[in-house]
Amino acid sequence: MADVVFETAGASKATASTFHYCAPGGCLVQVGWPGGNIVEMNIATFLDRELDYVAVNRYANSFPTAIKWISDGRINVKDLITGRFSLDEISEAFEYSSNNPDKVIKTIVIND
Repeated sequence: MADVVFETAGASKATASTFHYCAPGGCLVQVGWPGGNIVEMNIATFLDRELDYVAVNRYANSFPTAIKWISDGRINVKDLITGRFSLDEISEAFEYSSNNPDKVIKTIVIND
């Protein structure tokens, strides 16, 4: 379990499941915007673990700055990519990501 969990997918199921990945006393940061704006969740998990829930609204026009900072090295994103697979290996990519939640940050499927 992580002390801080970021939900960025914006899928209702992803949001509902994040409380299970947060350590007791941890913090969940909601970045993704779930479709329909309604998320069905088990509130007991949230309350039992005494979690903090923080909302972050994404801002327009932030991509040029992010791209510049990644390009000039101020932000290192290479360590975030924990798996690379070809399009032919997509099944393996999903299996690897599902079976290694403690190792996976970002899995990339490349269409070569």
